[in-house]
Amino acid sequence: MPTTTDADVVADQVLPLGGPYDPEAIIAAAHTIAELVRRLNHATFDNGAFQYPAQLSNTVGAIRDAVVRLDQLFNQLDNHLVQFAQDPALYANRSDVATEVATARSALSAAAHIAGDLDAAMKTACSSLNRLGLNDD
Repeated sequence: MPTTTDADVVADQVLPLGGPYDPEAIIAAAHTIAELVRRLNHATFDNGAFQYPAQLSNTVGAIRDAVVRLDQLFNQLDNHLVQFAQDPALYANRSDVATEVATARSALSAAAHIAGDLDAAMKTACSSLNRLGLNDD
């Protein structure tokens, strides 16, 4: 059974925690997240995906570990946008830069807020799932 350490090893193959960081590796990590969610969707499609409530609880808890970090990520992405907005070479296709920057910043802020709400909901789900079990018959 894979462990958190296994996840760290796999993640280090895509984007080592200690760097070095480059834009292509960051983009690859984001694509990997999307692909892993797609695979989780496939793996959990059938009702027999889990044998015990604890397995479901552990899965939801691990997903929550990702969700709890999203607000920080969205805020950091916004910080990069602010840096780009200060560059006079920045342009926007078929619009003005200020409008596009403001729209993107607003959306990233909303995403960070929604991530916080999602974390709260998942925390509640985890709390309830942790109290469930199956009787041996």
